[in-house]
Order: sequence, then C-alpha cells, then structure tokens
Amino acid sequence: MKIKTEERLISDISSKKFDPLYLFTGNDSYKKTEIINLIKKSLDDFDISIHYAREIEPLLFINDISSGPLFASKKIVLLKNFESIKKEPKKIVLEYLKNSANLNLLIITIDDEIKNSELEKDFSEINITHTSLNPPTPREIENYIKDEFDKNSKIIDPASLSYISRSIASYGALVNETEKLLTYLKHKKQINLDETIDLISPNPEIDRFEIINAILSNNKQKLYEITENLIEQKEQPTLIISTLLLSLEKLLKITIIKKLYTNDYSLAYSLGVFRNELNINTFRFISENKIIKAIEQCLSIEKSLKSTTTYDPYILIRSAIYVISGLMTF
Repeated sequence: MKIKTEERLISDISSKKFDPLYLFTGNDSYKKTEIINLIKKSLDDFDISIHYAREIEPLLFINDISSGPLFASKKIVLLKNFESIKKEPKKIVLEYLKNSANLNLLIITIDDEIKNSELEKDFSEINITHTSLNPPTPREIENYIKDEFDKNSKIIDPASLSYISRSIASYGALVNETEKLLTYLKHKKQINLDETIDLISPNPEIDRFEIINAILSNNKQKLYEITENLIEQKEQPTLIISTLLLSLEKLLKITIIKKLYTNDYSLAYSLGVFRNELNINTFRFISENKIIKAIEQCLSIEKSLKSTTTYDPYILIRSAIYVISGLMTF
C-alpha cells in the first residue's frame, strides 16, 4: 500500500496517470464523489459496475474485476463501504487482491472512521494507492472562498469568512454554499456579515447537502445510512421529509435540464440548481413521471406528518426512503 496526497492524486488523474487499485478513506463523501467523477471524465470511454460490501457476493465480484469491459476500452469497478464487509467475504476478496493482477480500475471506499493499524493489516501487502479525503479545515474553507470570490471579482469581509468557516462541515457544503453566495452577489460587489448569516445557517445536526448528494449521485446505501443517522439523532421528521422533497425537486429539474442538452449554468441557477449538483448527478434515462410520482407520494407523507400524531413518525420517513430508493439503480 502506498500513500498519495489528495493534491497528487488529482494531479495524476488529470494527467491520465492511473493506478490499478485505489482506496479512498475519510468522511467527506462529496470529495470521494468528485474524485471518482474526475476519473470518469479522464477515461472518456468506460464501463462501470458498483458493488456494496455489506451485500457482496465474493465470486461475482472477483469475476467482475477479472473480466474485461463489454462495451468500452476500460472498466471501472467500485466497491463501496468496505468497512461493512463480513468476515468471510473480506478474507476472499483481500486474498484475491494480494495474489492477482487486476485487469481493471478498482476503487474501494471506506466511509467510517478506521484506525491506521486496521488499514495496514488489511492492505499492507496489496499494491493499492491510499488517499484520505477529509472535510476541509477552517483555513482551507477561508482560502477556498477567497479564491472563488477573487475569480468572480467579488468581496467578502473577514467576519463573514470566519462565520462560514465555523458553519460548514464538509467540502460539498463548502462548494454548495459558496455558489449560493456568488449567486446572491450576481448584481452586487460585496457581501456583509448580516447577509452571510441570513444565507448560511449552521445546523450541526443535519447536513442537508449530504442527503441531496446521496440522492443525486444515485447512492442508495448512503441515503439509507444518512437517514438512519438522522433518526438516531431524533431529528425532526418534518425537516427530514422537506429535505428529501428538495432533493427530488432538484433531481427533476436536473433531468429536464439534461434533456435540453444545455450547459447554460445560469438556467440551472435560476431553477435553484447549483453547478456541483449538475456534475454529481449520475442518473441516466430516468422518467420525469416517475420522479413526479415519488414527489407526490412524499408530499402525502409530509401531509401525514404535519396533520397527525403517529406513535412513530420515523416509520413514515422510512416509507419515503423506500419510495425514493425505487428510483435509484444502485
């Protein structure tokens, strides 16, 4: 196992220098999605298959990574949430990776915290490139925002920068909120602290972007995990359902935008869709009618949550997740 920094990883991928096996750890799922999308863009022509560690069938997985692509020159195989793999499948998969040359590009992700000693135990004998992708530090947040504001000839004061650096907990939220500020400043030069506070409200209990990210990136398991975490935290069911509805509305708008074959980001902005949300969307050929039907079902669930006092309102939230997961392919 060799370690590669995030900066070096991005540089190599941009230069089309690929390693055969990648291991992405850390708890910033947006960064992982961005890196995977960068790999896709750099390869141009590829097949892709996705496996989830919790439900993996080792022999099918091994057959997948050892067989060539059917319709392209390269195949990407994703093995997600490796921390959830069971003991026997894990043993089979790791043994195969130690002793076999991989014909395809394999990406393994670990989304929970994991000790370095465990990583060494599992991957030290495997020729794999490990990169840890974690949320940005307050300094990185401030530098990112200043750079984006400079590029757009906008001004932000130090107090606003400090406030934002304390309010954001992921790279995805950073990108999303920065675009929100710049959209607000379309006809203005400078933003002050009061305006910043109105636009960006810190909420450590729920990261709305992570729910949106999970749905737009077609990541069913991530959606399940985020929802269950929110339920464990006793988050308000009405807040969860409103976020799910927002995600579906964005998915519907993105689907329509893509069918127009347009790269007009101003149109996306006017519809409440940010550039990064267009980029992470991985749905193909999804029916607008199916999305609208899911929205209607979730609106009905929202109405039930607001008008009745059920013994366990989270049952209704899980019903909404079941409805949305029906749209998702992986």
